[in-house]
Amino acid sequence: MANVEDKAVIILHALGRDVAESVMERLSPERQTSLRQRLEELDDTQIPARRQRELLDEFERFFRFVLKQSQAQAQSQPQLKLHSPEDDDAEADEQEAARRQSRRRDREKHFEEFVPTENPFADLEDLSEFQVASALDGEQARTIAIVLSNISPERTAEILSLLPENQREQVIRELSAEHHMPQALLERIAMAIVGRAVKLPPEPPKRFDRIQRIVNVLRALEKDQQRKMLRAIEEEDPETASQILERLYVFEDITSLDDQVVQQILLNVESGTMATALFEADEEIREKVFKNLSRRAREALMEELEFQGRISSTRLEQARQIVVQAIAKASQEAG
Repeated sequence: MANVEDKAVIILHALGRDVAESVMERLSPERQTSLRQRLEELDDTQIPARRQRELLDEFERFFRFVLKQSQAQAQSQPQLKLHSPEDDDAEADEQEAARRQSRRRDREKHFEEFVPTENPFADLEDLSEFQVASALDGEQARTIAIVLSNISPERTAEILSLLPENQREQVIRELSAEHHMPQALLERIAMAIVGRAVKLPPEPPKRFDRIQRIVNVLRALEKDQQRKMLRAIEEEDPETASQILERLYVFEDITSLDDQVVQQILLNVESGTMATALFEADEEIREKVFKNLSRRAREALMEELEFQGRISSTRLEQARQIVVQAIAKASQEAG
């Protein structure tokens, strides 16, 4: 049976890093250190979703009990009203959405700094969708779903469209389920997201393409170094190595290859495919190919090119991709 700290670690992990930090700030330094270490060691795959929900439900029941006991004192505290589109008249809702969109555009146009209000859910409506989507990075799908269920469907759709596909599918599944979270915790999570979002740029973020960065590095290396590094990557992560190999070579690389390698490529690519790939190709590329064919094969290919009609961009791309695959194979096998 799990002890109190085990349960606390799982609950903090499920609620997300911002809520966890907010809670731990109120604990002793020793307990903070212990919990942070436990959280770092925790792996999502070690905790079944059912177990997380059981503990969150248990925590919610206890929270409701404590809240009820202190309700008399809390009555004097102003309650933050959650935004609920269903409470508003449809016309008023559309007008409010239009006003918010206008305010967002004005701020972005004049580079005005966003100042959070006392209502984090209204702030999530007013912030740029790019800021909110980026701020949600790293949050649990369940947490994102609960937050999105408290803002307008239009804004929810905008944010969902910007999430990575895998994360978006998880959030959509969670949105279809029924969730319960104490209002105070929900508000703290929303405030934390707003706090992160206001520090982010309102324009679309530049996507970091890790694979392309590696490809650029490899293309700058000598062939021997390139092959060694690619083999090392393949040993550690075959999937990444495969993605790199798909981008490492381009059709134009054929001009820089040794004649022996080009001849090997021509053996592995059908004549018709090569003719299609050479459609509107640079003269240097054509000459490199012709140079490495026998007289008879060269004449046949030149004749096919002469009577070649228009070729669609899709068909051309497919043919050149076959040649690129042959370039990759021959280049990796050479030397």
